[in-house]
Amino acid sequence: KELAALLDGLVTLNIQIREEGLGSEVLTRVEAIIDKLRGLLPEINQRYPAHELTWTLNQMAKEYLQKALRPYMALARSDRDDRRPELLKSLDGVEAEVDNVAELVRGDKMGDFKAKAAFLRARFVQDA
Repeated sequence: KELAALLDGLVTLNIQIREEGLGSEVLTRVEAIIDKLRGLLPEINQRYPAHELTWTLNQMAKEYLQKALRPYMALARSDRDDRRPELLKSLDGVEAEVDNVAELVRGDKMGDFKAKAAFLRARFVQDA
Protein backbone atom coordinates (compact mmCIF):
# COMPACT_ATOMS: atom_id res chain seq x y z
CA LYS A 1 0.00 0.00 0.00
CA GLU A 2 2.77 2.43 0.92
CA LEU A 3 4.71 1.44 -2.19
CA ALA A 4 1.67 2.10 -4.39
CA ALA A 5 1.30 5.55 -2.79
CA LEU A 6 4.98 6.32 -3.45
CA LEU A 7 4.70 5.27 -7.09
CA ASP A 8 1.46 7.23 -7.53
CA GLY A 9 3.14 10.27 -5.98
CA LEU A 10 5.94 10.07 -8.54
CA VAL A 11 3.40 9.93 -11.37
CA THR A 12 1.64 12.96 -9.92
CA LEU A 13 4.96 14.82 -9.65
CA ASN A 14 5.72 13.97 -13.26
CA ILE A 15 2.38 15.45 -14.34
CA GLN A 16 3.00 18.58 -12.22
CA ILE A 17 6.42 19.25 -13.73
CA ARG A 18 5.01 18.88 -17.24
CA GLU A 19 2.12 21.26 -16.48
CA GLU A 20 4.54 23.80 -14.99
CA GLY A 21 6.55 24.00 -18.20
CA LEU A 22 9.89 23.64 -16.45
CA GLY A 23 11.92 23.43 -19.63
CA SER A 24 13.30 20.41 -21.40
CA GLU A 25 16.59 20.21 -19.47
CA VAL A 26 14.89 20.14 -16.06
CA LEU A 27 12.06 17.94 -17.30
CA THR A 28 14.47 15.38 -18.76
CA ARG A 29 16.51 15.25 -15.55
CA VAL A 30 13.52 14.92 -13.22
CA GLU A 31 11.88 12.28 -15.40
CA ALA A 32 15.11 10.26 -15.41
CA ILE A 33 15.17 10.33 -11.60
CA ILE A 34 11.48 9.41 -11.40
CA ASP A 35 12.02 6.48 -13.80
CA LYS A 36 14.96 5.22 -11.75
CA LEU A 37 13.00 5.50 -8.50
CA ARG A 38 10.01 3.71 -10.05
CA GLY A 39 12.33 0.90 -11.08
CA LEU A 40 14.19 0.66 -7.77
CA LEU A 41 11.45 1.20 -5.18
CA PRO A 42 9.59 -2.10 -5.75
CA GLU A 43 12.81 -4.11 -5.59
CA ILE A 44 14.25 -2.44 -2.51
CA ASN A 45 10.93 -2.56 -0.64
CA GLN A 46 10.50 -6.24 -1.43
CA ARG A 47 14.04 -7.37 -0.69
CA TYR A 48 14.86 -5.10 2.27
CA PRO A 49 11.52 -3.92 3.71
CA ALA A 50 12.77 -2.93 7.17
CA HIS A 51 16.17 -1.56 6.17
CA GLU A 52 17.09 2.04 6.90
CA LEU A 53 18.20 2.63 3.31
CA THR A 54 14.78 1.50 2.08
CA TRP A 55 13.12 4.02 4.40
CA THR A 56 15.51 6.73 3.24
CA LEU A 57 14.95 6.03 -0.45
CA ASN A 58 11.19 6.01 0.16
CA GLN A 59 11.53 9.45 1.78
CA MET A 60 13.52 10.72 -1.20
CA ALA A 61 10.66 9.65 -3.48
CA LYS A 62 7.94 10.87 -1.13
CA GLU A 63 9.35 14.19 0.02
CA TYR A 64 12.85 15.21 -0.96
CA LEU A 65 12.43 15.35 -4.72
CA GLN A 66 9.28 17.46 -4.34
CA LYS A 67 11.02 19.74 -1.81
CA ALA A 68 13.92 20.24 -4.20
CA LEU A 69 11.51 21.24 -6.99
CA ARG A 70 8.88 23.22 -5.09
CA PRO A 71 10.83 26.52 -4.67
CA TYR A 72 11.82 26.45 -8.34
CA MET A 73 8.25 25.81 -9.49
CA ALA A 74 7.04 28.67 -7.27
CA LEU A 75 9.22 31.16 -9.15
CA ALA A 76 7.84 33.23 -11.97
CA ARG A 77 8.85 31.64 -15.25
CA SER A 78 11.01 34.66 -16.02
CA ASP A 79 13.02 34.12 -12.80
CA ARG A 80 13.66 30.43 -13.32
CA ASP A 81 16.61 30.86 -15.69
CA ASP A 82 18.78 32.30 -12.91
CA ARG A 83 17.99 29.41 -10.56
CA ARG A 84 18.17 26.59 -13.12
CA PRO A 85 21.91 25.78 -12.61
CA GLU A 86 21.36 25.44 -8.85
CA LEU A 87 18.38 23.13 -9.37
CA LEU A 88 20.23 21.00 -11.93
CA LYS A 89 23.15 20.61 -9.53
CA SER A 90 20.76 19.45 -6.82
CA LEU A 91 19.08 17.02 -9.22
CA ASP A 92 22.51 15.69 -10.26
CA GLY A 93 23.16 14.86 -6.60
CA VAL A 94 19.83 13.10 -6.20
CA GLU A 95 20.32 11.08 -9.38
CA ALA A 96 23.86 10.06 -8.39
CA GLU A 97 22.64 8.80 -5.02
CA VAL A 98 19.75 6.86 -6.59
CA ASP A 99 22.30 5.27 -8.94
CA ASN A 100 24.54 4.40 -5.98
CA VAL A 101 21.65 2.79 -4.11
CA ALA A 102 20.69 0.79 -7.21
CA GLU A 103 24.24 -0.52 -7.45
CA LEU A 104 24.26 -1.50 -3.77
CA VAL A 105 20.90 -3.26 -3.98
CA ARG A 106 21.67 -5.12 -7.17
CA GLY A 107 25.11 -6.12 -5.90
CA ASP A 108 23.84 -7.26 -2.47
CA LYS A 109 26.47 -5.12 -0.73
CA MET A 110 24.71 -4.96 2.63
CA GLY A 111 27.72 -3.64 4.54
CA ASP A 112 27.94 -0.66 2.21
CA PHE A 113 24.14 -0.47 2.28
CA LYS A 114 24.09 0.52 5.97
CA ALA A 115 26.76 3.19 5.56
CA LYS A 116 24.96 4.65 2.54
CA ALA A 117 21.69 4.77 4.50
CA ALA A 118 23.28 6.91 7.19
CA PHE A 119 24.82 9.21 4.59
CA LEU A 120 21.58 9.67 2.65
CA ARG A 121 19.55 10.29 5.77
CA ALA A 122 21.97 13.04 6.79
CA ARG A 123 22.18 14.56 3.33
CA PHE A 124 18.62 14.49 2.08
CA VAL A 125 16.03 13.67 4.69
CA GLN A 126 17.17 15.91 7.54
CA ASP A 127 17.73 18.87 5.20
CA ALA A 128 14.40 18.45 3.50
